[in-house]
Amino acid sequence: MSGKLLMRKAGIFGGIYLLAIIALLPIQIALVSVGLVQHGLTAREANGTVWSGSLTDARFGPVPLGHINVGLRFFPLLLGRAALDVRSTKDSTPLEGAAIVSRHAFGVEGLTGRLDVRTVAAPLPIDSLDLKDVKFRFDGRACRDAAGMVVANAGDQEFGLRLSGGLTGDVRCDGDALLLSLASQTGVVHANLRISSGGHVSAELVVNEVEQSVAETLSSLGFRRTDRGFVLRTFRDL
Repeated sequence: MSGKLLMRKAGIFGGIYLLAIIALLPIQIALVSVGLVQHGLTAREANGTVWSGSLTDARFGPVPLGHINVGLRFFPLLLGRAALDVRSTKDSTPLEGAAIVSRHAFGVEGLTGRLDVRTVAAPLPIDSLDLKDVKFRFDGRACRDAAGMVVANAGDQEFGLRLSGGLTGDVRCDGDALLLSLASQTGVVHANLRISSGGHVSAELVVNEVEQSVAETLSSLGFRRTDRGFVLRTFRDL
């Protein structure tokens, strides 16, 4: 048997062995290996393999994801990136989509469902975000290819304002940051949430055309009167 044939067979068997190891790789090790833990994904418990696993009490930074099923796609690995399908198991508005990670980039695609953002948005009156086909990618520090629709849900009346219809808008890149630009149905309230590649979040709520009683309430809650209306800003890290 020639040396080339032996090397070819060794390569085939080595590839099969490597695939077998990957197929049995525990999901908790896989999440570290592909870089999702470094980007902020954690869970109280992880079960299953890289191809079919589950996470209990999963979180992305301070944002709770609940119980989710995850599975790694095979073919993106051949292109040097990891694509992890994610689906929450809650009955109403389940969150689903994919997290994409490569050596220098991180993002999501096809993200649809509801996120609880009370911790991130506070003191802004936003409880959750309903996402529809959201995608974005951070290539190094720069935002790339962001798109999708968002509805920010608030209480029926917050800060003396009627926000039962929520705030609606889109997702796009604004310089190097990911921007969620939202507005109420009446156009009286606007919210801008900017997220950097490092996980820094700046949120701004702008209210205009309010009655005097509402203006006094807003001032007492930390809003500042500007030529754009009453403005409240907050900064935090994911």
